[in-house]
Amino acid sequence: MTRLKDMFFENVGICGPLPKELGALTSLVRLGLTSMEVTSICPELYTLENLKFLCLSDNKIEGTLDPRICKMIKLSTLSLSRNKLTGTIPDTIGKLKRLNCLDLSCNLFSGAIPPTIGSLRRLTTLHLSGNQLSGSIPLTFETCSSLRFLNLSSNHLDGEIPVTIWKGLTQLETLDLSSNNFCGEIPKELAAFCEKLTTIRLAHNNLVGEIPAKLGKRVGNDDESRHIENIDLSYNRLVGQLPDSIRWGHVKVCNLSNNRLTGTLPDTYYSHRIQRFNVENNEFSGTIPSLLLCVESLCELKLGGNKFDQIGCVRFIQRFPDK
Repeated sequence: MTRLKDMFFENVGICGPLPKELGALTSLVRLGLTSMEVTSICPELYTLENLKFLCLSDNKIEGTLDPRICKMIKLSTLSLSRNKLTGTIPDTIGKLKRLNCLDLSCNLFSGAIPPTIGSLRRLTTLHLSGNQLSGSIPLTFETCSSLRFLNLSSNHLDGEIPVTIWKGLTQLETLDLSSNNFCGEIPKELAAFCEKLTTIRLAHNNLVGEIPAKLGKRVGNDDESRHIENIDLSYNRLVGQLPDSIRWGHVKVCNLSNNRLTGTLPDTYYSHRIQRFNVENNEFSGTIPSLLLCVESLCELKLGGNKFDQIGCVRFIQRFPDK
């Protein structure tokens, strides 16, 4: 067993603490024990210095995350999501220089996000959602230059969304900061530097001001560029008109509801794959675009609570007659 390199169990009737005998598996490279009844991590686990992949998600692990996690210096993936871990995320997490994926979501972590995460230059995925984290986004995130997926949603984070960090996050594709207490404006720098963004979710915050003019703008060949496909800015206090930079021909999901947006909806080509379009409870006016009403892939269209002309409503009724 000392030569064992891979161990994966799922939905097996293992309960209680991880057995200390795991420490004898010194050649172990990948360990996955998910969807079980594991309640705690044995100290012997941290002696497995050859481990590159560790997933203990969907268990019932309680207590704090031991700072000795930093001894597992070869880890590239660490997933402890959907457990009952409490306390703060240890600063020593920043010593895991080879981490590509860090998933601590859906626990009970509190306190600030450790700035040492900024030293994880290889990190592509950071998932800290569904905790009780507070404070602001560390400015050190700017140095996470490989980051593609950042999810800090459903926490107690506050203050303004930092301006400076986005210059270093040019590879970012998915950003989710929804369900926090962020205030201030959406940084123009976010739109200017994160040109690979396909998903942006900032819903349920206290954001004000206009949607950045460059959001969704791409440089180079329009056919080869990646575009915004999912956008959710609902339940904020955003004002102004929709920016021309958004390429509606690529958008699949759009939720801008419950803001104070004005002007008209763009009379342009909408993606044939768009599924949800929600702009209710704003101050839009004018005619509902017929091109939007003709998209057959739509399964949710919410336009109420605005000032649209009746002409658009008539067209909508003609497009979707009663059966």
